[in-house]
Amino acid sequence: MFGTLRKHQKWLWVALIFVTAVSFIVYFTPSGRAPTIQSRGGDLGSVVGRKVDLDELWQAKDEVRIGYWLTYGNWPDYDARAREIGFDENGITREAYKRILLVRKAEEMGCVPSTEQVAMGVKNLMAQIVRANQVDPLQFERAILLPGRVRLDDFARFVRHNIMINNLATVVGSVGGCLTPEELERLYEYENKEIVAVVVPVLASNFLSRVSVDPKALAEYYSNHIDRYTLPERVQVKYVHFAMTNYIGQAWEYITKLPDFSNEVERAYARLQSNNVTSGTPEEIKGRIVTNYLHGVALDFAKRSANAFGRAVFDHDPVTVEVFLRVAATSNLSVHVTPPFSRSETPPGLNVDEEFVHAAFKLTSNQPVSEPVVQADGVYILALEKRLSREVLPLDAVRARVEDDLRWELAVKLAQEEGVKIHAGITNGLRNGKTFDSVCAELGLGVISPKPFARRTQILPELEGVLPSALVRDTAFKLRQGGCSEFVPTVNGGFIVYVKDVLPVDRSKMQSEMGQFRETLLQVARMELFQAWFRELARVELASTPVARLNSGRSGER
Repeated sequence: MFGTLRKHQKWLWVALIFVTAVSFIVYFTPSGRAPTIQSRGGDLGSVVGRKVDLDELWQAKDEVRIGYWLTYGNWPDYDARAREIGFDENGITREAYKRILLVRKAEEMGCVPSTEQVAMGVKNLMAQIVRANQVDPLQFERAILLPGRVRLDDFARFVRHNIMINNLATVVGSVGGCLTPEELERLYEYENKEIVAVVVPVLASNFLSRVSVDPKALAEYYSNHIDRYTLPERVQVKYVHFAMTNYIGQAWEYITKLPDFSNEVERAYARLQSNNVTSGTPEEIKGRIVTNYLHGVALDFAKRSANAFGRAVFDHDPVTVEVFLRVAATSNLSVHVTPPFSRSETPPGLNVDEEFVHAAFKLTSNQPVSEPVVQADGVYILALEKRLSREVLPLDAVRARVEDDLRWELAVKLAQEEGVKIHAGITNGLRNGKTFDSVCAELGLGVISPKPFARRTQILPELEGVLPSALVRDTAFKLRQGGCSEFVPTVNGGFIVYVKDVLPVDRSKMQSEMGQFRETLLQVARMELFQAWFRELARVELASTPVARLNSGRSGER
């Protein structure tokens, strides 16, 4: 049970964030939402006895993408890991159908939250995201959501549906009080019992001075690890930047002519105060409201200019880089060129995100000019300068780097060989009746003594940056009091751990924490039961949808 609990700790945290729900800040801009994709026909299958329409599927995909961002901190469109973990377009479609199934089943079973619950959930989740990403609440949509091509109403719908799914999981997975007080106490003690341990680190950094590298070994190492010294595919682009700051004056002229602008500022301020998601004096808050609105209007004017330039380019046939340059010249627009950059980085010196990179790598000789790319500081239109294929760097160009890598690996090997010898010396001393401390002193070993820790302890501060806390913890808990581990290798050498003492559980603390501890246990049990129920439900209900075809050749659920 507790192995399962620790395994799901991050997942549970994410799930709780997903369903913490509420009212969101509405701020005014002169631009509206992009049109929703309309159904183009075709059978999308049935779920819970009702046909799936294209708008519903599209919205579910947006919600899956929001969930991915909350879990991994990046949008799946721009995250290289997405495909590796099954979140390519097919994977997102598969998860969207599962989400539709869960939402419809939640509706069927009456697991629908009130408007107030949804409002509170949106508010709380939004506040957490704002704090974690250090953005102004007024910039939430622009800074957080728009890079993923979703809007505030998508976010609110995501929260509402997650509350419904959470309610459904509670109903389906309700297990009641299935543990006796004695069983609860044993489980609590298992998870919270603390040990006192001493760690002997054997680190490669202490062996670097003993390493020497000969040219033949260096050349062989370079040849065997050639991928480390290969530049990835890169692209270089020309671009025209319609900077938001160039339109501030025009934007200010626009908003000062709005007949009800001051009242709009007061209404926005009142909404912020009621949502309690910002701080500062009234004058500071209203100043930020005006500034953010001003920037929003300026960005819209930048979009208009970029669209006009784009139309002038795309009116030509064919559209070429030469046309892009010619139209820029006749429009008195400066053309800049980025240094080469890969898919995993943004061009140095530019305040752009993954969407810029994504647009750049979509450029080809047949489609060498991009559509407008909206960024925080303005709008960009890109043109392909050149693509650079993967390039193996010659040894002479990376000799110092190769030598550092080889020296490190040899130092790790020396450290690990020494660690095995140290372990033999410690165990011999212990067998001869010596204490662990005296053996370490005789061998001249440095030790680290972390504060007492339990199985649930995630980080041992004394080991941060030196050894992996979880590995040391798990190794220690395999030992009895007075037990010494084998030498455990790590990427930077290794360690030996010795358990000095096992501390009794604080009974008063156990009693005060028992209620929350029991609820956590039940939450894990409910989740496992709910997942088993859903796997069977999905097998039956999604059989008539495209998911059945996507799953052909796959074994089991992801």
